[in-house]
Amino acid sequence: MQMLNNTSLAEDVAGYRLSPQQEHLWKLQSVTQDNSYIAQCAVCIDGKFDVEILKKSLQNVVNQHEILRTSFRCLPGMTIPLQVIADSQDISINYYDISDFPAEEKDKNIELFLTQYKTDNLNFEQIVLQIDLIKVLPKQYI
Repeated sequence: MQMLNNTSLAEDVAGYRLSPQQEHLWKLQSVTQDNSYIAQCAVCIDGKFDVEILKKSLQNVVNQHEILRTSFRCLPGMTIPLQVIADSQDISINYYDISDFPAEEKDKNIELFLTQYKTDNLNFEQIVLQIDLIKVLPKQYI
């Protein structure tokens, strides 16, 4: 682990160098400004559903896996960032209710949700895990 201290920063930053593979992907992404390396998953849930149970379950997964609490900090004078692992990270779920929308509008909105992260520029200095929950019908979620 590499400790960096910069008097212009309000905090010390403890992080790890990127692996050669990560560094290669970082350079490719920064040259192409392409979000091709984003992993995305959509799951359709039918039936009775408890958002709090989902949140607790996902929080347990984040607590167990450091990569889900990792951000990438590029400090002054650095062109390649460090991986910085947060000790803890409270997850949040962005909730959208489109259950009252007409069917055509639902389809358009779902497509928009699924494609928006491929076009948005990610801020790698923040935790990059994003969780959205879309209520499509009274007992159907994505």
